[in-house]
Amino acid sequence: MEAEGTTMEKNSRNMDSLAAHMEKLGAAGERVKSAMIDSDSFKGLIDVGTGITNLFANLIESIGGGGYVRRSINFYF
Repeated sequence: MEAEGTTMEKNSRNMDSLAAHMEKLGAAGERVKSAMIDSDSFKGLIDVGTGITNLFANLIESIGGGGYVRRSINFYF
């Protein structure tokens, strides 16, 4: 019974240590995410991507929707 208690105590310390390391990893990840979100250049990149996506959507809508585009692509391939 004493050996079982010692094993459980070691396991508990190991899990505490693992949990502490996982918390540190999570905190570091949050710092990275915050740094990226606060970055003006990253925001600009997102705005460019949004603009390109909207341009592509407008182009598809102006030529009659996605069905026309798919038929045109299938014709060539």
